[in-house]
Amino acid sequence: MLGKKETRYRINEEGFRGPLRERCDIAVLGDSMAFGVGVELEETWGDVLGQKTGLIVSNYSRFGACPQQERIIFNRYAKKKKPALVICSIYYNDFWEVGYFESWKKSGKTFMEYAEIPPSPGRCRLKIYLEAKLLGKWKKRKQPHYDRTPDKERKTVRDTIVGMRDDCAAAGARFALLLFPSIDKVYGDKEYIASKHYKSSNLEIENADSSYLREMCREMNIPFLDLTESLSAAVASGREDLFVIKDNHFSVQGNAFVAEQTHKWLQSAGLLPKK
Repeated sequence: MLGKKETRYRINEEGFRGPLRERCDIAVLGDSMAFGVGVELEETWGDVLGQKTGLIVSNYSRFGACPQQERIIFNRYAKKKKPALVICSIYYNDFWEVGYFESWKKSGKTFMEYAEIPPSPGRCRLKIYLEAKLLGKWKKRKQPHYDRTPDKERKTVRDTIVGMRDDCAAAGARFALLLFPSIDKVYGDKEYIASKHYKSSNLEIENADSSYLREMCREMNIPFLDLTESLSAAVASGREDLFVIKDNHFSVQGNAFVAEQTHKWLQSAGLLPKK
């Protein structure tokens, strides 16, 4: 585990990390695990993937984003850049955050659908970005106390992912899915220092949801990479530098590891766009 460093995030006119581009080869969607908390833009796994491949990779990830928001972001922003490949990263807690998002939408607070984006990068605050300041009680959310993910939430995840796949296909892009496991699942029974600060996951629920996601992707023919095995193997071999202490996001080394695994998988699956 590594200590967290301070990072200033440079946000472009659209509200995302990195330079504003006319086009990109690969668009990355996700939450803070793809955004790159605590690391510089060029150290994020998406940017490292671009360095490895020579392709233009644009990061359309946001803190706290869940699948429904990622679909909105693709259609509103990323699609215009005409990517050949869209990589959507799913974090284990997306299975219960989709329920919070659906409940929030029904509350009547619909600004995320209609608000314009401020023109100045310094003032830019994406309305799709569910930050604590924008959503009051969101900061106090806790994982629901149930022994399995309700079918309603699973169906929402399924429908949203399939919808994103279809949206990408209609835009001429291929769609691929990455699953980021919780740090509890990566470390298993092994002691790790961050457990004193941050306990993240009900592993029985997470394992069941991961299996559901794998089954769904096989059934719907969606390319899917579960990073659990490779991350767990790295930790078991003695790697202690993949995550940042306290918040459990990927470190610089962790981002490089994810980029390497993703690159290998995209190559073997024939998913890498041509230069």
